[in-house]
Order: sequence, then C-alpha cells, then structure tokens
Amino acid sequence: MSNTTVITSEDHNWDSKDIEDISDISDISDISFTVTQAANTLKMKVPTFKKYYNLIEKMSDYKFHRSDQGLVMFDKDDIEMFFRLKELKKVPKITLEKACEVLIEEYDLSISTSQFSSHHNGPSHELYEIVREQGKLLNHQGQLLKEITIQLQENKKETPILIEEAVKKKQKEMESSRDEQLMLVLREIQSVKKEMASNKSRLSIWKSIKQLFGLDKK
Repeated sequence: MSNTTVITSEDHNWDSKDIEDISDISDISDISFTVTQAANTLKMKVPTFKKYYNLIEKMSDYKFHRSDQGLVMFDKDDIEMFFRLKELKKVPKITLEKACEVLIEEYDLSISTSQFSSHHNGPSHELYEIVREQGKLLNHQGQLLKEITIQLQENKKETPILIEEAVKKKQKEMESSRDEQLMLVLREIQSVKKEMASNKSRLSIWKSIKQLFGLDKK
C-alpha cells in the first residue's frame, strides 16, 4: 500500500520457502513481495491468494503496485491487510465478497463503480459492526484455545512426575505395611518361645518334685 523499494527474491537470493514461516513482519517495511512470496507468508495457496487480491482490485479503486516488468508486488501494509481479510473470512456465514466489503471500509479504500457495484451497494454499518464483533469473538476464542493448549501441554509434562510420585507413595505404604506385618510375626514367635520356655520350666519343676518325693518310681 505504501511506496516501497521493490526487492525481489532474485535481489536477495531468496527462495519462496525462506519466508514461508514469517510471523513478525515488522522489520520488512522496505521489502516488496512477489505473488508467490506473499502467498507463502500468508500461508495461502497461490491461486487462492490471486483470487483474493483480484477481488479487492475489482471491488475497489485500489490497485496493488506493479513492478517495471508488470509483476504485482505487495508491501508490509498489503500483507497485514490480507491477514485481516483471512480473519474476516473465518466469520460464520460471511462470504469472501462480504469480507472484502468490510475490509475496504476498514482500510478506507474507495468502492469501485465496476460490475460489483450493481451487486453490492457498499458495506452497511450494521454488517460492519456484526462482522467486527464476531471477529473479536473469534480472536477471544482463539486466545482461550491457545491458553488451554498450553495448559494441556504443561499437564502432559507433569503427568509422568505425578505418576512417579504416586508410585513411590504406594511403595512406601506397602513397605510400611510389610514392616508392620513382619513385626507382628516376630512378636508371635517371641510369644510362642516364651510359652514353650514356660511350659518346659513347669515340666522341669514337676519332675524335680516327683523325684523328691519318689513319685517318679514305677
């Protein structure tokens, strides 16, 4: 949209794949993108992107920059505008044409008097407000989804630790129970030994008494 120096992929030895994952375009204000580069930056298929920018030109008096070779070029502002168009297109029951109408009003582009004017009398304020509110709702829902995804990822990381702690706790409980059972057995053994020793002692005393009184003689 602004006048920028045309810098093609040949000037920088770029491949279109080099800019496919660009998410922050704040530092590319002096660069103009070819159709393929712009489509890759927007993560769109080239035919779809061509449909988008051709429709904007047909529905408004705005024309995208052309290079000396006649190639359509796009600057930072254009890229941001297409990102906005993609957001508007996500609104339920909003066609591409309606999304373009809202975009043209948002960016203060003049409505074309071409064949589209017979089908579109310009975006109404009511439609604009509805789309804007639904766009805000979609952005809010997207943020919530992002936060939920992050939370799920954190929970996923914590799950093995929680399982390990639970296993260790169970092992300690089992060891404690085992020790208690062992102590009970040892006490029973000691009790039996004492009982046997007591019985043996009583037998020894009884034998001595019988010998003393001659009761053990047959």
